[in-house]
Amino acid sequence: MFNHELYASSLARAVDLMRKGDAKEQQKAALRALVSLAAAGSATVRHYDGVLSIDDVAIDPSVPHTGGLAGRLAAHNIAEIAIGRGAEAPELFALLKGLAEGPYGAPQVKDRLREAKSNRIWVLLADLDDTPKKRSSVSHLFDADEAAQQAKPKRPGAKDDADAYAAWNELHSSSDGHSTIQEVDLGPLEPEEEPPPVAPAVPPAPVAAEPLPDLPIANDTPLGAALLAVARRPHAGDVLDRLTVLAEHVQAALAGNETEAALRVLACLVGYEAGAADGTPRNSYRIALKRLLNRDTLVQLASFTTDPRLADDVALVLARAGAEATDVLLNLLASSESIRERKAYMNALRANPHGRDQIPIMLGHPQWFVARNVAELAGEMRLEEATPALGLLLAHADQRVRRAACTALAKIGTPAAGEPLRVAMKEGAPELRAVIASLIGSAHAAVLSAPLIAQIESEEDPETLKEMCGALARIGTPETIQALERARQASLFTRRGRAVREAAEAALKRVRRPPAP
Repeated sequence: MFNHELYASSLARAVDLMRKGDAKEQQKAALRALVSLAAAGSATVRHYDGVLSIDDVAIDPSVPHTGGLAGRLAAHNIAEIAIGRGAEAPELFALLKGLAEGPYGAPQVKDRLREAKSNRIWVLLADLDDTPKKRSSVSHLFDADEAAQQAKPKRPGAKDDADAYAAWNELHSSSDGHSTIQEVDLGPLEPEEEPPPVAPAVPPAPVAAEPLPDLPIANDTPLGAALLAVARRPHAGDVLDRLTVLAEHVQAALAGNETEAALRVLACLVGYEAGAADGTPRNSYRIALKRLLNRDTLVQLASFTTDPRLADDVALVLARAGAEATDVLLNLLASSESIRERKAYMNALRANPHGRDQIPIMLGHPQWFVARNVAELAGEMRLEEATPALGLLLAHADQRVRRAACTALAKIGTPAAGEPLRVAMKEGAPELRAVIASLIGSAHAAVLSAPLIAQIESEEDPETLKEMCGALARIGTPETIQALERARQASLFTRRGRAVREAAEAALKRVRRPPAP
């Protein structure tokens, strides 16, 4: 389907780029795009009463670059440009060059087209009375009588644009020395009748450049340019076409080990999807991301979880990928031996709400360090459904696994976690009991009050007593405060009584301490 806005924006952008002498690669890409559009069909560009239209379809001024195109048409006093189907690079280059220059002190658009021997592009200037006759269609222009006419001689001092085009084409040659734009002899140009001289048009007011979206990668690369095309109109109805092109560039970047750039682009797409309305825009992002976020890509991206610069982007993309990303991260966590790596993988797993049912299963892994790592994760996430499996780990042969399981149960602090912790606080080593107590706190751990109070009555180790009384103070319920008040009344005539009393008094001071201003 012919897209009028795309045609207008592509032509306008090509003219803007032609006015920039240092944008050669972008000029070449813009010219290629116009050649492709011209190959698909004809179009008539009209500018009447300040309104720009393509084949009588008015173009909204908000369409990128079109304000600049309207200004150039007004400056050259052009009412219509008919671009016939099959217009080729030399003709389109001459049109762009003519619109970009002048209009004073430079060859006019018609001169440029005549020198390029164009027979597929026709220009209509506005009449002096400012009421030009409007042609009905492109075909009307190219069905005119083909009788030979006397060609208008070239204006004195005008530059031969054939040489200019040849120089430009040579400048844009590919690395192997062959031009990327084919030179074609289009045959002689049928001269046109030149309208009477017109008064110089008042130069239009400068058109403000369209602000570029804030992108995480440079837009002068193929990947950056494809992202820019999406970012300009991320929620338009035709975004799927641009997403398809961008997906190809992302896959190329991943294959070329440009993982960081690909990751930043994927994070942008996840953000754009979140802001898309239900229907075509959101479905377009769903299709593109489903194609991109396969398991191989997730494994490649997850390796950057430990990079602080990229951790947020990785977590965002992996959370969007769902349960399969959780499986990838769990495998990395299970084999990790570095505390820094484990924390990074845990942070990413906490950000992913999908696939958490896989965590309790991995607690039964035969390798001790896998069970320990996953137990730490279950505690960090306060994963209640992992409580039964953590309770079984209290009987594990490795002390490090038992310690991690106790710590996780203390952090979870649910009624189901209370019973295995009660056993551990009663039968475990003093240092393990102290660690469990140090991790208990806040009102969510109130279910552990009873085991703590019971253990204080028989605990002999002074350091463990301090931690247990501190845990009761952190829980801070009336029941725990009363238990501390009773403990403060312990006898001063026994060593244990003095230790209980000192621990209770220190804990009560923390409870009664006024909040900081």
